[in-house]
Amino acid sequence: MESLSIVISVFNEVNTIKDIIEQVRGVHLPQIASRKIVIVDDYSTDGTRDLLVPYKDQNAFKILFHDRNRGKGASLRTGIEETTGSIVIIQDANPE
Repeated sequence: MESLSIVISVFNEVNTIKDIIEQVRGVHLPQIASRKIVIVDDYSTDGTRDLLVPYKDQNAFKILFHDRNRGKGASLRTGIEETTGSIVIIQDANPE
């Protein structure tokens, strides 16, 4: 069985981030033994950071906060550095 890390870079996604998290959590993957959702907030200013704080204490998540806006590429690098899964995927934080 494989382990999966899902990296989500977030910037000002207060209207969509909770739905995206629930959609990612809801995907049934029988071949995956464990999964960790790594979310990197790239210094959101719209309240997104506040929505992410409750997930910090949940074992299925790793929540990271940039201290300034660094861009999506930097957020993805930060997230990928924190992955532990044998499979790593990237999920957009908006429904596009």
